[in-house]
Order: sequence, then structure tokens, then C-alpha cells
Amino acid sequence: MALFILGFLHYFDVGKSIEKISGLIGLITGAIIAIMTCIYVGYSASIFNNGVIRSSSLIKLYSNRAYLKWKDGKYRRPYDEDKVTEDSDIQYAKYRDLGKKQYNYDSKYYKEFDDSNSEYQKCKDDTFSYTQQKTYGSEKCEYIWDKDGVTNDSVKYKYAHDNWLTAIILSVFIVACGLGLAVFGFLLFKNSGSSTSGHVPVK
Repeated sequence: MALFILGFLHYFDVGKSIEKISGLIGLITGAIIAIMTCIYVGYSASIFNNGVIRSSSLIKLYSNRAYLKWKDGKYRRPYDEDKVTEDSDIQYAKYRDLGKKQYNYDSKYYKEFDDSNSEYQKCKDDTFSYTQQKTYGSEKCEYIWDKDGVTNDSVKYKYAHDNWLTAIILSVFIVACGLGLAVFGFLLFKNSGSSTSGHVPVK
């Protein structure tokens, strides 16, 4: 901010004698800010997009909070179970997924899970076979839900997701400001000797 004010003062011929130094400082400072923040943005965005939290409460779920779906003659999870190993992370939700409704409180799920006639209650995982589609009456269970119901009673993951995303967006804005400062400093440095100060020396 101080450099912008200084540049503004130079525009009105205040401090013309140090204009070249001010331009150089602005150029270097702006470049450092842009480069360092750009590195942070890249690193933070990579973790946000690919990182996971190894927690049993963040196992991947379908958008309706079910953890199994009937597909190709079998109940399947929303990830390839054949690729799950002790060191794998494919079964966990990524940071970018934390804002989704299946990982946060939603009154709709609580109401329907308390309804004894809802699909949630009829298709819990208390008794079922992975290779035989569960039924209730004349209906078939396309999805299977955890028998303990919906356990997420807060929106802490939503807050964490939004805060992270906001930090990345603001950092991109800072990169743009840093580049602007560097360009402004370069132009000030380049043109510092091209104009006179407007003062006539005393003889």
C-alpha cells in the first residue's frame, strides 16, 4: 500500500528525486509477492483438489448419503473396491468434496431417516446380500444406507471447504496485485529520467 501511495505522490511530482529507487523497489517487491503467492496457490490448490482426510467419517458416499448402489448385478461403493489397499486413499473423500451435502448436516436426511416408512429405513444395511438386490414389499432397494443412520450433525466440513476455497481465490487476487505492482514499478523505473522535475536551478 505504501508503494502505491508513493507512486501516486510521484505522479504529482512529489519526491521525483527518488522515483527511480521507488520504481525498483516496487518492481522487486511486486515480483516477490507474485512469485511466492503463486507458489502457495499452486501447492494449496493441488492439496485441495487431490488431498484426502483418512477418517472413517469421510468414506466416500453417494450424493444421497448411501454407501452402496445396485449396479451390474451387485451392490457397489462409489469407488473401485478392487483397488483398495492399506496405503490407498481412493475410499476417502477429497478436500474438494467436503462442501457436498452428503458430508454435512441436512435436515432432510434426518427427517426421512426418522420416518419408518421412508426408503432410508427400508433399505438399511442390517440384512442384505451384496449380490442380491434387497427388496421391501414390491419395491427394490437401489441404494443401501448405514444402519446407524445419518451421523453428521454439523456443517464443519462445509466451513472448512469454503474457507480453503476462499483463501485460494484471495491468493489469486494477491498474485494479480503483485504483478500490477511489479509492472507499475518497472514503468516508474524506466521513465524516471525521461521528465524534468519542473524546478529551475538558482544561479
